[in-house]
Amino acid sequence: ELALTRCKLPVSRYEDAIVDSVMNNNVTILVGGGGKVVFREVITQPRRVAATTVASRVAEEMGTILGEGQVGYAVRFDDKTNINTRIKFCTDGILLREAVLDPTLSRYTIVIIDEVVLMSATVVADKFKDYFLKSGCKVNTVLVPGRTHPVALYYTPTPEADFLEAAQLTIIQTLLGIEDINMYRNDDDDMDGDSRRKRRRRDGDILVFLPGVDNILSLHASLERLLPSIKRLYNSRHHHHSDEDKWHHPLNIRICDLYSSQSKDKQRDAFIPAGKDEVKIILSTNIAETSVTISGVTTVIDTGLAKTRVFDTLRISPISKASAAQRSGRAGRERPGVCYRLYPEVAYDNEMIEHSIPEILRSDMSYVLLQLLAMGVVGGGGGATTHTTTCPNLMDFPFVDKPSPKRIRIASRLLRRIGAIGADIASPTLTAKGRRMAQYP
Repeated sequence: ELALTRCKLPVSRYEDAIVDSVMNNNVTILVGGGGKVVFREVITQPRRVAATTVASRVAEEMGTILGEGQVGYAVRFDDKTNINTRIKFCTDGILLREAVLDPTLSRYTIVIIDEVVLMSATVVADKFKDYFLKSGCKVNTVLVPGRTHPVALYYTPTPEADFLEAAQLTIIQTLLGIEDINMYRNDDDDMDGDSRRKRRRRDGDILVFLPGVDNILSLHASLERLLPSIKRLYNSRHHHHSDEDKWHHPLNIRICDLYSSQSKDKQRDAFIPAGKDEVKIILSTNIAETSVTISGVTTVIDTGLAKTRVFDTLRISPISKASAAQRSGRAGRERPGVCYRLYPEVAYDNEMIEHSIPEILRSDMSYVLLQLLAMGVVGGGGGATTHTTTCPNLMDFPFVDKPSPKRIRIASRLLRRIGAIGADIASPTLTAKGRRMAQYP
């Protein structure tokens, strides 16, 4: 079954092209829409849950025991690798920690940075290609078409005053097969009429995108209180339907939470397939946008909000159009689906930015600079390595998305004030205190 599934993945048809590109280029940029996790030496994931779940899947496909055979993972406080591990999944932070002691990552033959070229496909791919070409690398791009089904998009006519209340109402209407007359469909989708009629029925699981953990826990508690009433209403509405209609089956509901700070056991619940006559409701942060794929989802409810880091605080803010596309796409991974966007279409068209602002341009840079100094790639020395720094002057470092000189100076001054670097902030040197600080995540 796994072999059959693997053969159906879009990336399987491009195996030869990918291998040829990796063998003949310093950098290979893989642009894909699904099923593109490939089996190489070290593969980074942006989140712990992605590293552990993908590692588990790869170990299963290779017929090896995770952490004991050739496949393992390493995340904070949990290292499932051994001397025989050939394919290692880890978070970006883990690989950065290794780069402090070994800037060339000499223990690996191939490094894959996953979930980088996400939001704008060819646009971002071209940006990274240009970046590596300027550094003298031989670069190639391999485009793997995505595998998605049509997704019907629905919008609210006006902004929602309470996004939690709106999400809860939409969940209940979806469970009961009630079409919300207050939401209207975007006619640009490719969903045919028969598929839309099917979507009025309870068919598949529901994925709800919420900004933060507090919102998830609040909505979960509210739904749990309402479950008995929902089941009674469901049974009263549908017990007269014929045996040919799926609505006559009992309504079993399982509510799962999904966010990065959860325990692994709790996160695993969201990936357990729904049972017969069961509907799974997954309440998730933006962790489910791209990092992981949950099978069985045919309905997405998108609040249009996410918590983003701005300097050193987390704020609830509107998502980008690219993120909205990622969210709606979750409903069409296996069959035609539907996405209820709890915001007006005019807000999508006129108020949402095209792509998310890179975190390095909106968050505190002091830790980034500390790590670069510790790796010895910038500054006047003092890192863990003895080789000559690539870029002595901080302002000259070739960031992919370059922060403003003002933000670099602010971060440098902070490091100097706390004694992590010497007096020269233009070409700083790590102090003994700074080296110790760099050892902590």
